[in-house]
Amino acid sequence: MSTLSNWLDRDDGQPLGRAEKGLAQHIDSCPECSRKIASLTRLHTLALTSLEQNISEQKQDSSWIDSLLNNLAFEAKAGRSIPLASPQEGIRLTQTEGAVVAAARAVADQLEGVIIGRCRLEGEVQNWGAPIRVSLTVSTVEGLPIPSLIHKLRESLAKEFARISELNITAIDITVQDLLGRHQEV
Repeated sequence: MSTLSNWLDRDDGQPLGRAEKGLAQHIDSCPECSRKIASLTRLHTLALTSLEQNISEQKQDSSWIDSLLNNLAFEAKAGRSIPLASPQEGIRLTQTEGAVVAAARAVADQLEGVIIGRCRLEGEVQNWGAPIRVSLTVSTVEGLPIPSLIHKLRESLAKEFARISELNITAIDITVQDLLGRHQEV
């Protein structure tokens, strides 16, 4: 079977060598090999058609990936400084807004079928104890139970924010902006 598969993958523009001419004669005269070549040709055609269709569908709706990349570039910047409680007078400790957003992305990466598009900390993060609202947009894979997935994401984010920061998170707003087909899953 691998010999026949290699035969199909050869460059038709190249002249046949002696061994290949013998194989061509055998394939032409052997009903079993001819049948296998026909089946492999159909399989090859179906695979190419399916691949081309998937590529076409992804090109048609690539806006979600463009949005994701734009948000990643924005969030890669350090952002505002968030004050932390200091263990000693005269020492100023801070963490960056970018670090908190990166932690949110890491939480979402642990959940299958969820991709964070945009994550913003709304409020005066530079003022210790100020109320902060976290606003996220996400994409999820079609067919998953969205309400329970969002509930789990919200709970996981709240635990992680409490673990890594001293922010006074008053709300975590999550908007599902895209449903991705199974072939688009990341």
